[in-house]
Amino acid sequence: MQIVEFIGGLNVDWSDAGSRLVLVGASMGGVLITQACDSLQLRPYAMIFVCTMLPLLEPFETSVSDVYSLSSNIFPNRIPYESSSLQSTVEAMPGCDPGLCEYVHRQWRDESGRILNTLYQGVLWRSFQQMRKSKTSRYLVVIPGDDEYVSSHEQLLFAQRIGAEYKVIPKLLHMGPLFSLQTREIADFVFLWLSEDL
Repeated sequence: MQIVEFIGGLNVDWSDAGSRLVLVGASMGGVLITQACDSLQLRPYAMIFVCTMLPLLEPFETSVSDVYSLSSNIFPNRIPYESSSLQSTVEAMPGCDPGLCEYVHRQWRDESGRILNTLYQGVLWRSFQQMRKSKTSRYLVVIPGDDEYVSSHEQLLFAQRIGAEYKVIPKLLHMGPLFSLQTREIADFVFLWLSEDL
């Protein structure tokens, strides 16, 4: 499955979004929302990147080889997260409530290794330059300060390159913005940011 096929298979009625479409992408979803803008010609009101994997941006980058700590891995076509142990979930969510860890563990579904391999090789956000010139979108990047998968420094550089506002949360690991004691505080911050121009 290619990224364009993945996005095309999403069961979403984009035509009903109106002028206040907000795209939120966490981890690999950060790249996927840029590809949705490319393939579906979306021009959202706002794009929010959370612990994001990074798209390529012309003319800044031609490689992401130094961005990902796991970039040397070659993933199988299917990654069996669904059969992973509860302990592996607990280790990925330090400091989280045990009940939340158990809930998240039950939600895991297998991941596409082919998509991850493609993302690790680098995927160009083709429509970005046009979007930046038209100034139709706002950008926010939420960065876990101790991200073990995607360099926090590179996430910060990405935010600066696209002219985004950003928030760095110290000591959080990759999944921290989504599943930690600070998740509610982060969600409140994002809501207030979105409300500024409404």
